[in-house]
Amino acid sequence: MPELPVCLDAERAILGAVVFDTEKMKIVRKYISADDFYNVKHAELFRALEICIADGGVGDNGSVDLTLLQDVIQKRGGDADDFKNLIDAMFAQVDFLGNTERYAKQIRDRSDRRKIIKLCAEVVQDCKEIDSSLNNTIDKLLSGATEGRSKAENISNFNTALYNYFEYLRGRQLAGERMPGIATGFPTVDAALGGLEDGKLYIIGGRPAMGKTAFALNAAEHIAQEKKTVVLFSLEMGENEVMKRIVSSVEKINSYALKMAACTENEMGKILDILGKIESNSMYICDESYQTADSIYSKCLDINAHLQKNGKRIEAVVIDYLQLISASEKREDRRITIGKVSRTCKIMAKKLNCPVILISQLSRAVEAREDKRPRLSDLRESGEIEQDADAVMFLFREEHYAPTPHNKGKAELIIAKNRDGEVGKINLRWHPQILKFEEEARTEPLRREA
Repeated sequence: MPELPVCLDAERAILGAVVFDTEKMKIVRKYISADDFYNVKHAELFRALEICIADGGVGDNGSVDLTLLQDVIQKRGGDADDFKNLIDAMFAQVDFLGNTERYAKQIRDRSDRRKIIKLCAEVVQDCKEIDSSLNNTIDKLLSGATEGRSKAENISNFNTALYNYFEYLRGRQLAGERMPGIATGFPTVDAALGGLEDGKLYIIGGRPAMGKTAFALNAAEHIAQEKKTVVLFSLEMGENEVMKRIVSSVEKINSYALKMAACTENEMGKILDILGKIESNSMYICDESYQTADSIYSKCLDINAHLQKNGKRIEAVVIDYLQLISASEKREDRRITIGKVSRTCKIMAKKLNCPVILISQLSRAVEAREDKRPRLSDLRESGEIEQDADAVMFLFREEHYAPTPHNKGKAELIIAKNRDGEVGKINLRWHPQILKFEEEARTEPLRREA
């Protein structure tokens, strides 16, 4: 039987690089953790290096203080002779400094291969057990083969976690990034949310005809025009309908003229001008009507694999809309399905390391109230939506229910939940001819959520 895939020379070279120059740890941690090392002693030394660097055990020349490193190893139950032998072996890799990234990628590659071998062995065993669920086995195969990281990697001691946060914060300061997330194009919304942050789930809810899809598309258009990649899953509208809305909004062309193919020659020319504003790899559209949460995640992984060849990744996902996502299991209670989908979308945001915008319908109970402004309790079919969401926003247009000259074109974005920011009402102006929202002057202050 062939041996498991390993690259011990690369493991030793990485350890030597970090010992000699602690700045290399920033590069290495982009690709691997201690769990990716095959050699147990190598993994333990890597953990000790993380602790030593986080504790400030770095000399004036930028290398690790070997005396302090040895102390850390011994406190963790390591052997002094093993430590000396490891150090000698590390520095025998004379070319480690110039190839740090290449070696880190080799270690990650071998680690992923070993995990897939282990996963396949488990799947083969599951398939032999006739009483086991085949759907569960397939899900296990798909999610396990693409995850590419062990669960243990998500566990950090306090020193390592603080070091990681410090580096994250310092990196933002050096880059001049005050806002942790990406901009939506709505300045007050961005100020309240901190932008759309990686790993977070954002719900946009509303009754029909409030403009939920238009608002989400407006944000997606802005993200794409900032040269960031957004993926749109449209379970209700086809690709042409989505493109009609984007063209109308971006180029300010009357949407009815687009629908009736009644555009002027000048407007037809403006349509192709969008190619100069939104790059090909900045927006992907999937209009497949039958989708499960798992199939959406799988498609995102495929797109990410394609993007990574050019050094890019998905930076936002928009799903329109929650109640159209199908159940993975037949004959499942709808409330259970919605709860599972909501939870999967939150997990998807964390695994893809990007914000997920999930559009949701609201309960008909809204229509029976005198004040038809949405509330959190109106989220349709499952309280888990509110629980999973990092932020919940509702769109409301009084004009839809009782049109008057005073409320014509007026809309409200109600931030009802914001796990790490402000809540309240933001006034918007709705332009139905071009399917676009714009912010109006703020009339009342937002407040921090208790």
